[in-house]
Amino acid sequence: LSSVVTESFRALRTSILFSSPEDKPLKTMLVTSTVLGEGKSFISSNLTAIFSHVNEKTILLDVDMRRPKLHKLFNIDQRPGLSAFLTGNASLESIIRPVPSSHISIITSGAIPPNPSELLSSGKIRSLLEELKSKFDRIILDSPPVLNVADTSLLANSVDGVILVIKGASTRLDGVIASKKRILEAKGRILGVVLNNVELEREDHYYYHYYYSQDQGKDKQKKA
Repeated sequence: LSSVVTESFRALRTSILFSSPEDKPLKTMLVTSTVLGEGKSFISSNLTAIFSHVNEKTILLDVDMRRPKLHKLFNIDQRPGLSAFLTGNASLESIIRPVPSSHISIITSGAIPPNPSELLSSGKIRSLLEELKSKFDRIILDSPPVLNVADTSLLANSVDGVILVIKGASTRLDGVIASKKRILEAKGRILGVVLNNVELEREDHYYYHYYYSQDQGKDKQKKA
């Protein structure tokens, strides 16, 4: 990663750390996006790395059991993984993959199941997160896009916070608003938004500033 990108992730880590009181640190975070192709796996992977750089034991889970990517990004076997654990066909120890010479571990998606939503809505995923809290300082979940499937909504209230990734000059504002609404309806806590793939010298900054201002104006009109 370039120094500019690395510094951006350091700033993101700092923002996350300051978004919660010291006595209630954010241990579990879910990274999602509005739709496909916005770079959520890139964000979740590098967020994991940047937390590990300060000697935090960090684990990254691929809970996108429809279009998993993390096993490819880290060049590790997809199986056994999360789906095998949730169906009782693998132990927790067997699916945790430590990354050599780092403070990072990975849990891959495992074999793609026919019923991801049913697996993720079971009480076993909550039990898994509680057990991981005793083993790791930081737990990051790479989840499916929130508008594509129900999986992310099922997980949103099982974590301490949700990070929404949107792609600069690409993601539609109505999609962002719908994603925010769906996360909040699921009683998830939105930590913030990561604007990915931004070219500041172009129109991206104006594009989002303008439409965000318009949206805020509408909210004020509704309140009035």
